[in-house]
Amino acid sequence: RFLVQIEERVPRLHNESERARAERVVGITRRLADLHLPPTERNIRDSIGAIQNARERYRDEPIFNETILFISGAVTEDPDSSESVYATPEVMARLHSLGTVRHFSGLLPERRNCEWATVESLESAGSNLTEAIMNTQTPITVLVRGHGSEELVELGRLGVGRSPEEQRSVVMRSEDFAEAFARRYMDERLAALAREKPDTVIFDDCYILPLATEALFRKIREIADRENRDIPMPFVITATEHGQLAFRGQLIHRLLLENRNRVPTFGMLFPDNDLLGNESQNSNATVVVRDRRGRPLQIG
Repeated sequence: RFLVQIEERVPRLHNESERARAERVVGITRRLADLHLPPTERNIRDSIGAIQNARERYRDEPIFNETILFISGAVTEDPDSSESVYATPEVMARLHSLGTVRHFSGLLPERRNCEWATVESLESAGSNLTEAIMNTQTPITVLVRGHGSEELVELGRLGVGRSPEEQRSVVMRSEDFAEAFARRYMDERLAALAREKPDTVIFDDCYILPLATEALFRKIREIADRENRDIPMPFVITATEHGQLAFRGQLIHRLLLENRNRVPTFGMLFPDNDLLGNESQNSNATVVVRDRRGRPLQIG
């Protein structure tokens, strides 16, 4: 009923597509729910203004910061398959053209005991990423490409093709990212830097929105309340909306490879200029920034 009330009260814009309107309504709904505000005309109007102002502010801002921390899942059944490689040479070359890249992967240089990765190599990739988030001294963009769900990102699954009892998976959860950013911003210089030039996390994974936004922001708030300090929220981009598939890295493929002559900006993911296009109605990117009071605000 909450969503229906907002949909009825949001005015239609001239030449606004149904998809763009739906995304705008969802953004307003999430903002009011997050702030525990009723869907009054004034609150809706204030939310519309906040979203529009943030879109104008960040439309031309580059997505990728000076340092890019890239973790790619290790698909162990066939790492050479075109359907399973997350870190192709083309993607890596494009990332290197945009910033200083640190790549974390659990893939082994060669097969070991019929596996392309081990529990240790996958866990090491995850721990090395969180350490890099905590300690990198420049603004960062974290790129996460693995198998996603509403609760976790799977970095690799061992024993594919065997019985479920013989399979092992290594995952990262919202608390792993929240703790890493909270520790990062214990450095006052990095916290101040993040308020001026926000760090960004891109989750190029299926079904990831609840982890990437709701759970991640909730965990950061819990740490901030527990430690009685202000922790900046990173900007977040997800390849999908709630309950959607990511279609084999379509977001990163189009963001990096189909627009080689353009610096990727947040505006490229707004509803009026969505890279994924109208043919991809089942998979549209989500962009969450901070409003002027530091609270999460979905603008795409």
